[in-house]
Amino acid sequence: MQYFHTEIDLDGVLNYLGFQFELSVSANEVIQLVNADDPEIDDLVNAIVADRSLTLRVMKLANSPYYGFSRKINTVRDAIVLLGHKALLSMVLAFAIKGLHHRMGPVEKGLWEESAALALAAQFLTQHLKGVNLVPEEAFMAGLLCNVGELVMNSCDPELYKKVLDESRETGQREKFSQELCPFAFSKVGASILQQWNLSPLLVLSAYYAGANDLCGDEADAIYRACSLVSLARMMVCSLNIGNYATSSPLLCGDSVARLFDLNQEKFVALCDEFAESFAEKGRHLIDS
Repeated sequence: MQYFHTEIDLDGVLNYLGFQFELSVSANEVIQLVNADDPEIDDLVNAIVADRSLTLRVMKLANSPYYGFSRKINTVRDAIVLLGHKALLSMVLAFAIKGLHHRMGPVEKGLWEESAALALAAQFLTQHLKGVNLVPEEAFMAGLLCNVGELVMNSCDPELYKKVLDESRETGQREKFSQELCPFAFSKVGASILQQWNLSPLLVLSAYYAGANDLCGDEADAIYRACSLVSLARMMVCSLNIGNYATSSPLLCGDSVARLFDLNQEKFVALCDEFAESFAEKGRHLIDS
């Protein structure tokens, strides 16, 4: 059992990587603006339209069945007004994460599919579990970003990453094998990158603990609950064999997470089945964006 704590040592990871994984200028500017107390809509519009590729992708996804608006969205301003700042940030981060892949072979496509599924699974759980205390957009971002460590390690050393995938194929326990085979565990790499991007402690810690099977902490701690939610989302994605996962059956791991969300194996399987239907309907629009 792993005990939750907020003081984590991330020293040494960025030195090991030898280079920094930076967000695009536009994506970084959008993040800083959204994190401000009251961002001006004109500033957000200008940050997005300065990047033609980002603009096209925002407009494509905003007009897709993923959001299901009844009328066509013609401008970035309309997209921001209709989506809201947090949903816009979720969208921009999704595009930024996909853009970090240096190539897009089968492993990378599987990783991106997992990231999209983790985001949607965490969002799905906020709507199906009691007492989560996390808005859907925040859950989406936490789920989306919790695979960043794997993405980075695959970019740095694809052979080593493939070895971890192969060793963990049946169990899905990549975090365990990354601790054994890599200089740094996937969780530590991901948390370090998100900290470098100056993202919130909730997002940093969610990435750090996403691979934990049984995370024990104070049930009144909102960040602990958020981290447990993301960990549960990963269990669902793993159980459904999405992306590069190939486990044998749905499995709820960890007494603490089960107790926190009042789950048993039967309820977990039902959640997995319901999410699988939702992901089949909405996930492809996000994956193909």
